[in-house]
Amino acid sequence: MICLDNSVLSRFASPRTYPEVTRYLSEHSGEPWTVPATVAYEYYAYFDSQAEIRSQKRALESRLEGILPVTDDVAAEAAQMEVTLEKQDISLATADLLHAATAREAGATFVTRDADDFDSDPIRQLFSVDMIRP
Repeated sequence: MICLDNSVLSRFASPRTYPEVTRYLSEHSGEPWTVPATVAYEYYAYFDSQAEIRSQKRALESRLEGILPVTDDVAAEAAQMEVTLEKQDISLATADLLHAATAREAGATFVTRDADDFDSDPIRQLFSVDMIRP
């Protein structure tokens, strides 16, 4: 299972084509695709009207296997990840911790384009992450 970050989701859902995202998703077409609820929020927040948000929600529901919820287990996972990373002088924004913890809790690979945040050995040792590069 792969779990998309908003940096990937927004390009996947765009009417414009992004070859690097298309290529990665094509290579993983046989796997279930999900997003954390926190990523869905970031994605929906881009739209101005309730009607557009509902339309986007229906589109995502039809194209993804599911939206992964933020649970108490995800919260505990995020807190533990934060402690582990801080010991190595690495910090992630709260939203990014929740995204990654949701993926880890679900046993999914977190897929992002945000190399500045997620491309380090300590992070790769902590959870499964794939980087889509331009």
